[in-house]
Amino acid sequence: MPEGALIVSAHIQFTSAGQGDVDPVELIVSAEIDADASPISWAPFDLSGRVRSDTISWQPQPWGGAGSAGPEQRTPDLSAMVQEVVDLPGWQANNAMLFLVFGSGRRQAFSFEMDPQSAPELCISYIIPDPVPDCLGVLDGPNMPGAPCDDGDPATGGDAWSAACECIGALLDCEGVPGGASLPGSGCDDGNALTENDAWDASCNCIGDLLP
Repeated sequence: MPEGALIVSAHIQFTSAGQGDVDPVELIVSAEIDADASPISWAPFDLSGRVRSDTISWQPQPWGGAGSAGPEQRTPDLSAMVQEVVDLPGWQANNAMLFLVFGSGRRQAFSFEMDPQSAPELCISYIIPDPVPDCLGVLDGPNMPGAPCDDGDPATGGDAWSAACECIGALLDCEGVPGGASLPGSGCDDGNALTENDAWDASCNCIGDLLP
């Protein structure tokens, strides 16, 4: 699955390994948040120490006899957690994902070691979004609406591309804050105890009147 893929749906398909159901069953499914998951080992806390996604609860119906592989043996939709992994920096095609299923009760499924042909399968449907030109016409470029830019006006700051791809900045106030409130005519503090009614003048000097 390539970088930048948009996940439409995802689930894990298990194949029943026999009539070993124990009810009630309450399972929790999560994914490791890693752009290329490491293989499982016998090291202490190997699984519990991994950073995991938000979980999804699963209460599977009875699985029936060995070899059953249908909706009852299928997890709920996992597209959100798969998308979270695919969006990680470093993700690329053929990287590994790791999912953890735990809880109470029992459903018996074939593992790869038991039968490679009946091993769990991660089934993902995805699309590759069409490239989008940025505000300078570059496909998937960095100058998208909301990104910083330079409007060429020294009197503004915080310049950013608008939704209409206009580079717009906010007027700097007398303290250099884009869109700030310290504008000419507004109050300030000139630090002089002998003055009052301090205010910014047209040249952004903070000036007060001498006390009588």
